[in-house]
Amino acid sequence: MASATTTKGAAGRGTLNAVLFYVFLVTFVLVSVFPLLWIFKMSIVTKTELFASPPTILPQTPTSESYGTIFGDPVFQQALVNSTIISTVTTVICLFFGSITAYAIARLRFRFKGTVMTLILAISFFPAVAIIAPLFIQFAQVGLIDTYASVIITDTVFALPLPSGCLWRSSESYPSTSRTRPR
Repeated sequence: MASATTTKGAAGRGTLNAVLFYVFLVTFVLVSVFPLLWIFKMSIVTKTELFASPPTILPQTPTSESYGTIFGDPVFQQALVNSTIISTVTTVICLFFGSITAYAIARLRFRFKGTVMTLILAISFFPAVAIIAPLFIQFAQVGLIDTYASVIITDTVFALPLPSGCLWRSSESYPSTSRTRPR
């Protein structure tokens, strides 16, 4: 009889814990998503409604006028093209060299492997603002100011440790027989 009571009490606590977990989860999601929804709402209302006091929760007269204005601007279009080119090239370079680095570190046996990976990942915590002036001087000497190459090099230097660190552990899980050629 005592075990039945204990089991019933444990089941009640489990249900209460599950309910509290989901209440917390829903609250967390709402608090996280609300600012994004509010910014989207602000982007589709008229200027009059945007500055109305008190603000409206739901848009009264939704419009896409602001999107037409920004996407019709040639300066914004060029910035969008530049961002796409830089991010695509940086991603491809980081994935290529990061996967090679991660695979090599995962498969080669050497002392201080953990220390090496810690140092590689520590580079990503280095503040970029600390090296802006030296980078500017070096890029000016080489003639790379206002080029895609200068931004891609800088972005790659700071982004490369992350794929190396993330892919390192997954590279260790590959079977070693996949590296050998069938005879």
